[in-house]
Amino acid sequence: MKLVVTYTPTLSEAVLLILDKIEAATIGAFYPHPYYRAYCSHMHRRSLYGALERLERRALVGIQRGRGREEWALTPEGEQLVQRLKTKLAYPRQQRWDGKWRLVIFDIAERIRDRRNFLRRELNAFGLYQLQKSVWVTPYPLPDDFSEIVVELELGKQFRIVTADRISQDSDLRAHFFPSAR
Repeated sequence: MKLVVTYTPTLSEAVLLILDKIEAATIGAFYPHPYYRAYCSHMHRRSLYGALERLERRALVGIQRGRGREEWALTPEGEQLVQRLKTKLAYPRQQRWDGKWRLVIFDIAERIRDRRNFLRRELNAFGLYQLQKSVWVTPYPLPDDFSEIVVELELGKQFRIVTADRISQDSDLRAHFFPSAR
C-alpha cells in the first residue's frame, strides 16, 4: 500500500532542518547539503539569506559574526520547531492502517480565526483530508506533537478528535490515502 505524504517544507523550514543536522553553518555549507537540493528548487543565495534573516527575526536562529564570516545556528525555539518539522516529515510513513478513521472536528469562533487558519494549515501539513470546512480525516493516529499544538492554541471544547470504524461513502478517502489499492 503506497502512502501519500503531502508535506513539503518551505525554504525556511529546510534551512532549519539543515542547521539541525550540521549544528552551525556559513552560507556556503547549505549548497552541498542534500536537504537543500531535495526541498528547494531555487538556488539563489539571496533567497537563502532572506530565509535566514526571517528566521533570525523570529528568534529561531542565531548569528555569530566574526573574521569576515557569518555563522548561523539554531536557538532553543528553533530546535523545538525542528522537532515539529521532523514529526510532519515522518507522518504517516511507516504506518499501517488499522481500519479506523480519525476525524478532526472543530468549531472555532471568527474572533480567533488566526488560530483556526493556523490549525487548518497544520492539518494540511500533517496530510489530513478536508472533508468539510471544519472536518478533516486521516486513517492514521495523530502524533503526540499534534495534541501539543491544540493545547497551545487553547481551543478546549472547540476541538474534537473522533475515531470511527466506518465512514459511509469513503471511496474518495480511500482513493486519496491509498491510491495504489484501486
